[in-house]
Amino acid sequence: MLIPQFTIRWLLGVTAVSAVVFTIVGLAVRGSAWAQGVSAAFVALALAMLVYALLFGVVWLLAEAKAKLGKGEPGGSPFGADPVVPNPPTDDGRPQDPPVVCE
Repeated sequence: MLIPQFTIRWLLGVTAVSAVVFTIVGLAVRGSAWAQGVSAAFVALALAMLVYALLFGVVWLLAEAKAKLGKGEPGGSPFGADPVVPNPPTDDGRPQDPPVVCE
């Protein structure tokens, strides 16, 4: 389907939230100190989400390239190929006793 399906309720909600945000931005432009602080917080949040999205995309592309080159498997651990050993054996080959938790 070429046209995404949006409900009227969703579109009215986005319109209402946008009206509140841009009212605050308008007050900030007119010099209101609290509105300038809230606007700065909006900008900081938007920049943080943008940086997160960019870093996520870069790491995702690197992981895909590594998997296609055969140097890793999709979903594999980046920290090593050794399996996790919950209780390593002692010197005589027997597994260690689990730790005792005292309450």
